[in-house]
Amino acid sequence: MRFSPERDAGWLGIINRVVVIVVFAAVGATPLVSAATVTVTTNADSGPGTRRQAIGDANAATGVDSSAFAIPAGQCSAAGVCTIALATPLPTVTEGVTLGGTTQPRYGTAPDNVCADRNAPSYMRVLITSTAAYMIEILDTTEATLIRGLAFTGNTSNEAIRLHTLETTRVQCNHFGLNGEGTTGIDLGNGICLACNNHGGSAIIGTDGDGIDDLSERNVFGDVGRGVNINGGDELYPNWIAGNFFGLAADGTTPIDASQGVYLRQSAAGTLVGTNHDGISDGLECNVMGQFDIGVYLDVWSGVAYENHVVGNWIGVDAGGSPVGGGTGILVHWDSQFQDIRDNQIHSNWFGVRVTGAGSIGTGSSGNCITGNDTGLQHDGTEVDLDARNNYWGAADGPSGVGSGSGDPITESSTGTVDFDPWLTSPGGVCTIIFVDGFESSDTSGWSNVTP
Repeated sequence: MRFSPERDAGWLGIINRVVVIVVFAAVGATPLVSAATVTVTTNADSGPGTRRQAIGDANAATGVDSSAFAIPAGQCSAAGVCTIALATPLPTVTEGVTLGGTTQPRYGTAPDNVCADRNAPSYMRVLITSTAAYMIEILDTTEATLIRGLAFTGNTSNEAIRLHTLETTRVQCNHFGLNGEGTTGIDLGNGICLACNNHGGSAIIGTDGDGIDDLSERNVFGDVGRGVNINGGDELYPNWIAGNFFGLAADGTTPIDASQGVYLRQSAAGTLVGTNHDGISDGLECNVMGQFDIGVYLDVWSGVAYENHVVGNWIGVDAGGSPVGGGTGILVHWDSQFQDIRDNQIHSNWFGVRVTGAGSIGTGSSGNCITGNDTGLQHDGTEVDLDARNNYWGAADGPSGVGSGSGDPITESSTGTVDFDPWLTSPGGVCTIIFVDGFESSDTSGWSNVTP
């Protein structure tokens, strides 16, 4: 079952607003056009030519400035990764800026590419590490900002990027909790924390789905406590998380243990996690969530005003469609209500979907392929007739557990009940994987019609 505008005009409106934001950032009143370029020429923490000085200079200038990198080879590893160790957070960004590491020259054994392409995974040449509370904060800018081509590592309690602005911020082609090479997980608390201490919204994290270089816009979240932590945003300032890897190395197949992929909490609303089904780059808008404790954690305030959308993701498999296995694929926690969960491939987890407290799933959430999980749906909450209709449970005769079929079990452990009838009797298109992994360009046999 695919997205239908007639069936959900409200959701279509939110996606249209996201598209407007993308266009606005690209060609509108806040274009990502550089007013000046500041070059980082050293991996030192402070002083002339540093990343810290570059942000200060950009803040002092008018317009959207950009940073280039020219750190000398002698300050970088044999693998071509240049590490900047911060003692304190970088200056708060208050003017639109492009913070990008893709201009850093290639040294040593580094490949030609920085961002992913059809033939190779992403490989960051600039790594920023710190044990401070956070590394970069974007606050109340008046222009769009782009963060691209950087790796971030730290410790289990700090954050790489804090976003506290309602202007469009794009975070694309970065590593979080992962080394520059993209092969090894390294501790990081939150990769991106939006509206954690102030307002925030209008973030595009991953691909912008415009059909131009969408594969290269992928972020990779490795050993993170929370890959993306969003506390705010609404239909006027929607956030879009698309086309990223969580709990995987940059190759898309090596599992790296992550605690939580996407965490939406408190007043987070109007966020789309996954594809907008507009027919442009829909496969590349799929987030792939491999090894995790919780893939998508919905912990928002009660009421339809706090609806979010989890659509068209792979949860529990790698980028080739092979089962990796996680803890809970999607957790709808406590007061979270009316959450839209559609067209996801949820495989090989302890719990495919779990609902607790007064949590509920929005009417019309359907078309999910929930197969191979120890428990397909566990209802630990109080909602009566929790809407789980029109999903495929791995067998023509429907779910087991409270159902009489042989598919993934549905369990009810509190006072709530689950309405799962009718169910989809065959996988059809719902379990067809269309995501293109993007590394073996000469072999397209595994790029479609794959059922884990």
